[in-house]
Amino acid sequence: MIKKAKKIRIKLLKTLPKQSEGAPKNKIMKRKNIFKLIASIVICQAAALIGSMFTLPAAGGWYAGLNKPSWTPSGGVIGAVWTVIYLLMGVSLYLAWAKNFQISENLSGMAARAWNCISQKLLDGAWQKQNIIAVFSVQLILNVLWSFVFFELKMPGWAFFELLMLWVAVAYTIANFRRVSKPAAYLLLPYIAWVTFAGYLNFVIWQMN
Repeated sequence: MIKKAKKIRIKLLKTLPKQSEGAPKNKIMKRKNIFKLIASIVICQAAALIGSMFTLPAAGGWYAGLNKPSWTPSGGVIGAVWTVIYLLMGVSLYLAWAKNFQISENLSGMAARAWNCISQKLLDGAWQKQNIIAVFSVQLILNVLWSFVFFELKMPGWAFFELLMLWVAVAYTIANFRRVSKPAAYLLLPYIAWVTFAGYLNFVIWQMN
């Protein structure tokens, strides 16, 4: 009985270090996730700040003098909407980053025949995380670039075509994020909806001026 008791104690003691090792790992993971969340929001807010550097100087002067449709939102409404969208964008980036941008399903969700190696990667989800990061980065750059073309260069026509490229980039970002995290993709839906509206408004302003 004594020998059996000793064996049980030894077994219990062996399990203690393994359990205690989990606590530091969890703390490290939490710290990493907090860093990723803050970094994701800061990255998107930085893009918003750069864009505002082109928008604000022209908003009260050149933009105010343009002919605009009656349903054009006020500057305050537009600013509030973009603030929410950039916040959602940051959280979306965090959710994908928290999963290390690892793809969990195909782009189409079903088997399909590819006609070359590039389409094969698109269909079977073989794009590496660097490509998903690149797609997100491209849409963020296009986002800032639109403010520069529309407000700084004062070229609504060119800005409209740039906005079409932004729409495609956002749609592709949503498709890629969906393969990593569905909530991350869903958080970008208000973004593409607003870009769609902004594109139509941009087109109408271009035609009216």
